[in-house]
Amino acid sequence: KKISLLQELRLFPEAILYIEGLLKKYPSATLRSTLSELKLESARYYNNTDPYVLYQKVYAANPGNEEAFTFLLNNSLSKGYYDDAQELLSAALKRNPGSKDLLLKQMGLYEKINKTREANNILEKLATKFPGDADIREKYATILLQQGKDFYQDQLYAQAEPVFQKLARTPGYGELANDYLFGIYAAQKNYPQALSQINSMIARSPRNEEYIVKKSAILEEMGRYDEAMEISNNLSQRNPGNTRYKNIYVGQSIPFIKQ
Repeated sequence: KKISLLQELRLFPEAILYIEGLLKKYPSATLRSTLSELKLESARYYNNTDPYVLYQKVYAANPGNEEAFTFLLNNSLSKGYYDDAQELLSAALKRNPGSKDLLLKQMGLYEKINKTREANNILEKLATKFPGDADIREKYATILLQQGKDFYQDQLYAQAEPVFQKLARTPGYGELANDYLFGIYAAQKNYPQALSQINSMIARSPRNEEYIVKKSAILEEMGRYDEAMEISNNLSQRNPGNTRYKNIYVGQSIPFIKQ
């Protein structure tokens, strides 16, 4: 009677424990059979009441159901079932490839499984598609800056240049990116390009004396000593207490005299 009552109340764990206790005292084939049947009934019951199973059924019938999709995706991610999560996201992105929310989720999954290149590709797509999103723009700029710095430090100037060109178009990063571009052209001894770059930088920040010094240095490298000396001499006269500018002028005058 107790077993039947527990079974009717769907208290399967209690019923199973009760039968297991009875089996220890009164081993019998009938009790073992009852226990086996009860476990099967319990499995069927919980399978039909498990939210994950229920949401799977809803999603299978209607893949566009947002509630079911979100539950299944979050469940997969929280439990580390990344293959399941990728399957869900791939199917959803086929239906809605331009979804900002789905792309962010896909990027997050790639980051979890250390697929850095794929995550960065998604981030670039997001930054292009949603330029007004400050968070996306800032994250993309941060990654670009690190990529560019790594290329620059490794003297991979051909790879660094397009990265800093992209970064130069990002609000808040233009000055830094342009400075790196100038450094790239100077390191490559592409002096005409370096001169063009520094001229555009000076046009935007005419009072930046570091830019003016760099222009003087490039002109010196190009053998245009008279122009280089004119710049350094003007800086020295405007800043009489700054010996650095005077030393630059004197240093440039030596090769000029030897011409």
